Amino acid sequence: MEPMDLDLEEPFDCSEGHHQSNPSSNISDMDVDTSPSKYFQHQPESVKNYSCATGIFNQDPDNGSNNQESNNSTIATIKPKMKLTKTGYGIPEDDPIFSHFPGKVQARLSKDLVHRKHSKSAKPESSISGKHERLLSSSSRSEKSSCFQSCCNVIINIIKGMVACGMIYLVAAYIVNFQKEKCRLSRQFNSRALKTDLETLVFGQHIASEIIPSEMDLYFNRLIKKNPTPNKHGVDDVSKTVICKPLVLSFHGWTGVGKNFISKIISDSFPYSMVNHIVIPLHFPHEAKEYKYGQIIQDWLVSNNTDCLVNVVIMDEMDKAFSPVTEGIIAAIEALSQPCHLATPTIFLLLSNSYATDINRLFFQFATEDINRDEISLSQFRSLFSSEVENTWNSLLDRKGLIDAYVPFLPLEQRHVVQCIKRDLVSKRLSTDRESVGKVLEELNFKSVAGLHISTTGCKRVADKVDYVMLSL
Repeated sequence: MEPMDLDLEEPFDCSEGHHQSNPSSNISDMDVDTSPSKYFQHQPESVKNYSCATGIFNQDPDNGSNNQESNNSTIATIKPKMKLTKTGYGIPEDDPIFSHFPGKVQARLSKDLVHRKHSKSAKPESSISGKHERLLSSSSRSEKSSCFQSCCNVIINIIKGMVACGMIYLVAAYIVNFQKEKCRLSRQFNSRALKTDLETLVFGQHIASEIIPSEMDLYFNRLIKKNPTPNKHGVDDVSKTVICKPLVLSFHGWTGVGKNFISKIISDSFPYSMVNHIVIPLHFPHEAKEYKYGQIIQDWLVSNNTDCLVNVVIMDEMDKAFSPVTEGIIAAIEALSQPCHLATPTIFLLLSNSYATDINRLFFQFATEDINRDEISLSQFRSLFSSEVENTWNSLLDRKGLIDAYVPFLPLEQRHVVQCIKRDLVSKRLSTDRESVGKVLEELNFKSVAGLHISTTGCKRVADKVDYVMLSL
């Protein structure tokens, strides 16, 4: 039911003493006391000062005394008895007019007012319990989802760990297999390939092209043998241990005949190799430190020997080495000598100009005898290397049987130098016509001996002369 709207500004009928109201109002249908005295008991001061005689409100303080005397009886009747409380509709609960409504209506209004008053602050118990259940269900779902997510994270971490362990295992297996493959390949040697390279790339050194591959082939065959060498009766002596020392080849010849070039071809013939190139006058120049040099060279050669690699040690200009240095090399070779199945492949290439004059003299003698160059063999030079000269660098090694083979390098003729010039021009993508080759030959020195044009420097200076001639054109 909508609240009543009491219009206090409706005029009063002073003659009848009744309040004039709208004829259509529903108040007339109710049992309501409409006497002016009862109505004015609870009206504001502006209504209390209303004068029926004049038709205006008496609010002027100057005229208050006259009006007070004439309305004493009225004022006495409208004094409030107590302070009234208002309902939610702005109507006091003890309002005399509102109290004339039936009890059911008032009870229903009061119930609606109480319901509207407490609906915002208090919710039904059922809604609270439902919300609590929803919160519990949502919390349980969140706990389940968090548990599921944590389990998924644990599984993912386990999978990641397994993948990482698998990758580490694969890398470690690859490294181990690669190392084993290097060790296996380091003990294998293709003598045919090396011989082909020497015959193709090296000019005028047929003896070296034959000796070097055969000696290296014998050395690697000893390394790969697991059983001891059979004795005189053809039965393996199990108690005997076969020792394999490093391979030692001694190169002898004049300057520019190809000793360093062949050494490079040998070191490049292995897929996995460790090359150490030592120049005696450069690394050990002072005679006052020769004994210190002997210990240094021994320690350096032993400590730099690498497993699972072919160790190639090139000792250039050995004829200038001091005796303590040579003794240090001998000590290193003996220290590196191990059982064949444990020995690391090691090759010593000893380069020197020793016996170069003797080799050239013997070669010229063969030339005067009309012996073809290609018919000269190693056996014709062995008498040179078997001379018992004391206190020479090779005699110290040969006395202990450490040198496996002496390799003589013959002097180069002009035709061999021409081949070197053409090879260098091809490598530099230059023309190999006769004019270009002739200009390079003019820069080199030759001597005529026994009807042969012998080069004094061999192919050593060919690369420099080719650059000089081609740039000056």
